Amino acid sequence: MANYSANYCTKCGTELNENAQVCPICGGEAKRKRSPYAGFDSKFGDHNKDDSHSEDGAANANEQRVDSSYSDGVVANEGRQRANGISYFDGGVLGWIGHSILFSLCCLIPLAGLAIGICVMGKWIASHTYINGRQLVFAGTAGELLGSVIIWELLTMVTLSIYGFWVPVKICRWVASNLTFAN
Repeated sequence: MANYSANYCTKCGTELNENAQVCPICGGEAKRKRSPYAGFDSKFGDHNKDDSHSEDGAANANEQRVDSSYSDGVVANEGRQRANGISYFDGGVLGWIGHSILFSLCCLIPLAGLAIGICVMGKWIASHTYINGRQLVFAGTAGELLGSVIIWELLTMVTLSIYGFWVPVKICRWVASNLTFAN
């Protein structure tokens, strides 16, 4: 029979060793919780029949069910992902639409608008992105990006738009260079 409980941080959801009392990542309190993958061999849901079926072959409902208090008000799937260090994005459609509209409005402002819009979207995307259970933070500012945007625009005009093919790659590199983990 597999061990169905483990220590998790109550603040960031990181799985901790069984003796930990404080999370080394965020300083949150460690609490023993039922493992969200009890009875499963992998994160993809391959059922482990040895751990989740009784001796007569009937499914044991108590071992298959994930403890509802585990997710602490978060959708159960996201709670499982956060606690097990799985990467995910928790932003919603309305947030995406609202930030896309804001990005479009920012782009109406010549040059500076593009820099502002990229930063607005970068901050929103990072605030909803978790990698191995750790939240991303976007630290870039429109002021830092503005000089590069001006150079990219000038090069695009001088090369009759040919340089424009490199601009999205340059933007992605700049955004990635300004991403860090929270705490």
